[in-house]
Amino acid sequence: MLDQLTFFDVVVITILGSAVGLFSVQVANDSSKETRKKPLASWVWMFYILINTIFGAVFQWVSPWFYAILLVIVALFQAINLEGRKRRVSWNILSALYAVLLILSVVYHRTENKFNPLWLLWLIPIVLPFICGAVSAYRIQNLVDKKNKKEGRVAKTPGVDTIGIAVAWGFIAILAIAIVVLALI
Repeated sequence: MLDQLTFFDVVVITILGSAVGLFSVQVANDSSKETRKKPLASWVWMFYILINTIFGAVFQWVSPWFYAILLVIVALFQAINLEGRKRRVSWNILSALYAVLLILSVVYHRTENKFNPLWLLWLIPIVLPFICGAVSAYRIQNLVDKKNKKEGRVAKTPGVDTIGIAVAWGFIAILAIAIVVLALI
């Protein structure tokens, strides 16, 4: 299927990469306005859109390792995230794009037409940013809860953060199951 991509297919994937980049930078801009009280520079907007357009266009020529490394870099950004939920959402949007591109690249670069169980190892870089995001969200929420406790206020974790943490732990469970399956094969 992916061996016979048409020009139209590549254009659609490229446009989707560009659109996801635009959506991600919009969320990052909202986060920047909220935390730093200033919007992102126009060159940052262009960078997000252009780089994700390029990443979407070249998946058939680039090794899957490229997208795996991108996902690890995003995971590092997730781990040091100090801006909170909106920035985490921005990184999650990019992680989802890079995960799809990684999967497309793995399938495109396969050497045989049958399923190889070692492909499940590509789940590790795919779930890593989501795991780091969940840990970061938990850390930030823990700091907020401690601050509220000191001030005598009781605050609940917002539903969105709770759902995000649950989804990330779901990814961790999927990864653990994939590793067990690989060990058994």
